[in-house]
Amino acid sequence: MMGPMAPTPSSLRRLLLALALLVATTAPSLAAPGAMEQAKAHFKRGVAAYEKEQWDDAVEAFKAAYDLSKSPDILFNIARAVTRKGDEEAAIGYLKRYLEAAPNAPDVVSVRTEIEARERALRDRKDTARAEAEAAEARKVAE
Repeated sequence: MMGPMAPTPSSLRRLLLALALLVATTAPSLAAPGAMEQAKAHFKRGVAAYEKEQWDDAVEAFKAAYDLSKSPDILFNIARAVTRKGDEEAAIGYLKRYLEAAPNAPDVVSVRTEIEARERALRDRKDTARAEAEAAEARKVAE
């Protein structure tokens, strides 16, 4: 059973890398005036919330940053925060969106492997829950 991923030095570095990429890839012509500054502020708020394990606030802030910047790495950050909230299906969805938005990212292979492992674990949990429900129903019928 695969539980929420604990924040690791690597995932925190990734958060900081995403912030750096957000700053470096700012495209003023594509964003409304001040939008990138707002995105940076939302992202910093998301990192602070993540570090405090305030998952709802982190997700909200990262989503706001992504909406303004469209930086693919922020999708990865959303996936991590959503995982910590316990929504594995949503996390998988954000990881897939990350790969779609950044098909040449250096971590494509590891993210694909992670998605496959998460999907397998999710299927296993669903199968186990279904089997347990069927067994409970069979016990009721037998009584």
